Amino acid sequence: MADTSVLGLGQMGTAMALALLASGRSVTVWNRSPEKAQPFVDEGATVAASAADAISASDISILCIRNHVAAAELLRPITNRLAGKTVLQLSTGSAKEAEELVNLLTGAGSDWLIGMINAYPVMNGKADSVILSASPEGVWDRYGDVIRTLAGASELPFAGMPMCLWMSLWGRCR
Repeated sequence: MADTSVLGLGQMGTAMALALLASGRSVTVWNRSPEKAQPFVDEGATVAASAADAISASDISILCIRNHVAAAELLRPITNRLAGKTVLQLSTGSAKEAEELVNLLTGAGSDWLIGMINAYPVMNGKADSVILSASPEGVWDRYGDVIRTLAGASELPFAGMPMCLWMSLWGRCR
């Protein structure tokens, strides 16, 4: 089993997968355009044939795709693979969309972290970059080290806070 799966290999997802690999973690990658995943084989990653396979390959999966709606669309058909897993969602969207995604994950028996990346892709893996996260109690304790590998100054400022309230602090609650 890989330490971490990364789904979505655009600029940010690529930077995250490379930072995880550079830290010595085993990484499984998946992208809807399979050719984007192949270069990661030379870096030591395993390429998953499907999103379901990527989720199954690791205890924690990082989603770095277009937005919360796209994440829900990706995960909805594979909810049977989510039980006992943790999803770190690092895409954008409204609080309502984040709440819907959290409900989907929770209903499937998955833990979750919703994060906001406060860095450019070139800053991934650096000590002074930040990802702010919200999650249920205990999830950060298990996976904060993964997030700090991606962004060293990351923290969990609002553990257990309702998603809409957390996002309203950033002007994102609608």
